[in-house]
Amino acid sequence: MVDPEQGPCQNVETQVFSASDLQNLAQLMNQLATMQGQIAQSAKPSTNLMQDRASPYYLHPSENPGISLTPNPLTTLNYHSWSRSVWISLKTKNKLSFIDGSLPKPEKSDCTFEAWDRCNTFVLSWLHASLSSEILQSVMWCNVASELWKDLKHRFYEGDLFRIVELEEEMYSARQGDLSITSFFTKMKGLWEELEEFQPIPSCNCTGSCTCGLEIVRGYRKQSQVVRFLRGLNDEFGNVRSQIILMRPLPDVNTVFSLLLQQERQMSSSDHAESKVLVNAAIDNNFNTNRGNMSVRGRGRGRGGRGRGFGGRRMIKKCSHCGKTGHLVDTCYYKHGFPPHYQQDSSSKTINHVTTDDEIEKINNSPSGKNSNSLSSLFSKEQKQALIALFQDHEEDLVHNSTLAIEAQVPSLGSEELEDDWHC
Repeated sequence: MVDPEQGPCQNVETQVFSASDLQNLAQLMNQLATMQGQIAQSAKPSTNLMQDRASPYYLHPSENPGISLTPNPLTTLNYHSWSRSVWISLKTKNKLSFIDGSLPKPEKSDCTFEAWDRCNTFVLSWLHASLSSEILQSVMWCNVASELWKDLKHRFYEGDLFRIVELEEEMYSARQGDLSITSFFTKMKGLWEELEEFQPIPSCNCTGSCTCGLEIVRGYRKQSQVVRFLRGLNDEFGNVRSQIILMRPLPDVNTVFSLLLQQERQMSSSDHAESKVLVNAAIDNNFNTNRGNMSVRGRGRGRGGRGRGFGGRRMIKKCSHCGKTGHLVDTCYYKHGFPPHYQQDSSSKTINHVTTDDEIEKINNSPSGKNSNSLSSLFSKEQKQALIALFQDHEEDLVHNSTLAIEAQVPSLGSEELEDDWHC
């Protein structure tokens, strides 16, 4: 019951106090809801990190767990080149933190665990695809990419003193040989970089001028590389090598390579021009020889008269069978046989000298050559026609083959002009 002495004012104050409490309570509930939303958002997997291209957890939709990071898988002999290729590939994918240990494995309660585990699995699959089958069997059950990377480095990198000695011996005995300047420089560059990987010179941390001496040591190594590269060159670069050695200060190896490359280009162009002159001279010589062998055999036909070739000059013909001059092998009596009337009526002394076209014509036109008993008595009419056809075919084939050979060497001289000059 309400006390009549207090009156209605006391009830009003009680009602006002209760409304303010409710308002404060409502504000508190709103704050709690906001805090719960923030907590829930932070407790979700790092979806934003996986979508951020600058984040190491980002994976492009085109990424495939079966791809290889390098074309040459890891063997027991190529760790340094292999590790360099893998390092570059992972850097382009922004995943170096998964092998160098800078992004360790988080706890399972951490909000980034799911994203880390997914990216670590991708890196592991890439490394497995870049290993040889023999090495892959020994690291198949390693679940962390950074531990796999350290295991491979410990096995194939650390303490390889024999490999250092092998590199030094190979560098000291390297010679250019049949290699070009570019190929020889590439070979030496690979040896230097691999040796630098085994025995690196620490970087100098001095401010201003170097006081620790590391820059001096690095300079000695660079000079040694230049001298070693010059000593391995062939003797044809002896003049350039002597000029480079006299330079003070000694240029770096890249400058030396550029100078030698220019010298090689100049030598190649000179050799090409000289070989071109020699080829042209050989073609001219062969052409002149063929012109002499293909001189006009028609008596009194064509330009230049009988036995004359191009320009009216008389060609010296030499038989390839008996070695005598004045006729070719196709009219050599020693190969094809002497005419019966000539063997009977001529002395042996004359036989050894009757080889020219003029004397052959004289023999054929002699009275004994016109005797009806010479050929008519030995061959029938059909046999004589067959022999004439056979000699004509043989002569046409010989002329055709020689014409093709000359046209192949001198394309500007056509077959029509040759036929006009030879009248074969």
